[in-house]
Amino acid sequence: MKAMSPYKGAPGKVSLSKGDEVEVVTPDDGVWTVVRNSKGKEGPVPTDQLGEGCRNIITNVILN
Repeated sequence: MKAMSPYKGAPGKVSLSKGDEVEVVTPDDGVWTVVRNSKGKEGPVPTDQLGEGCRNIITNVILN
């Protein structure tokens, strides 16, 4: 999944640049999603930074 827009995480947390490839580790309730970036760092990012693909994953997890 690619980051749709940049996100500046708190010091020591995950930050994203537009287009960064991330893996969803733990989908959340639509506000925060835990991801792993290409450097192996994990942390929560706002779900809306990840686009519709992430929302579809979250919906499937919640409904199933």
